[in-house]
Amino acid sequence: MRLSELQQYFRQYIFNSENPESEQLKSMIVVPPADTITDRLSIYADGYDARLGEVLEKTFPSVKKYSGEDLFDEWCCEYIRLYPSHFFSVAKIGYQFSLFLKDKNYLLESEIAALEWAINTAVDAGDAPPVSKQNLEEIPQESWGDIVFECHPSLQILEFSYNTLLVYKALLDDKEITPVETRQCLVSTACRIWRKERQIYYVSISPAENIFIESIQQKLIFSEICEKLAEKMPEDEVVNYAISQILTWLQDELITGLKVSHELA
Repeated sequence: MRLSELQQYFRQYIFNSENPESEQLKSMIVVPPADTITDRLSIYADGYDARLGEVLEKTFPSVKKYSGEDLFDEWCCEYIRLYPSHFFSVAKIGYQFSLFLKDKNYLLESEIAALEWAINTAVDAGDAPPVSKQNLEEIPQESWGDIVFECHPSLQILEFSYNTLLVYKALLDDKEITPVETRQCLVSTACRIWRKERQIYYVSISPAENIFIESIQQKLIFSEICEKLAEKMPEDEVVNYAISQILTWLQDELITGLKVSHELA
């Protein structure tokens, strides 16, 4: 038997020990002096589940705290089978955990998982030097309409239908969660997650800020962004709002690129 075939049989056994091809794998294993071949293989099968379960537990501690250990362990076992790892790093195993919980109709838990996953990925995101206020002031006023912004690579936007941030903070602080906090909101709210130096931040954002960030991510120029914002607020308020928001982002070190569109050609 070739090594690649042996590896394939071993992989199939890890995921399903009842697979008919398991007998072929067992025939290749030396009989241990004490336990059985099945016992020897089970060490690896059980160890695989246990290791990935530990990773999910470290990635989603608040989901575990909210749901309870027994239910969380059940979810981990099911999830590992439904979404087997295709990555070299075990840290990426939880990439679909929020979707998995959503499909099971655990909607608040799904949003908590999405937030924890975003925080984890923000830690590992690439870095870029922030733009300063001086960089902004160096752009001629007549070129402002053609500015194209870039945001920090760690920036992510999540939309929540529940009071997810309140619940998450209560879980972090070991506070009692009230029924009011777990209710579904009448209007969804957005949250931005980003990294400033080595610290992760997350804050609720207004619909206008959400539109602004989405427009930046779509590579729209500043004048086009202002047109979109004018659909949500009085036109005479747009520029002042936009400048104020940009200054806030500069303090948050969220803007890492600042170019005029004709210079990109």
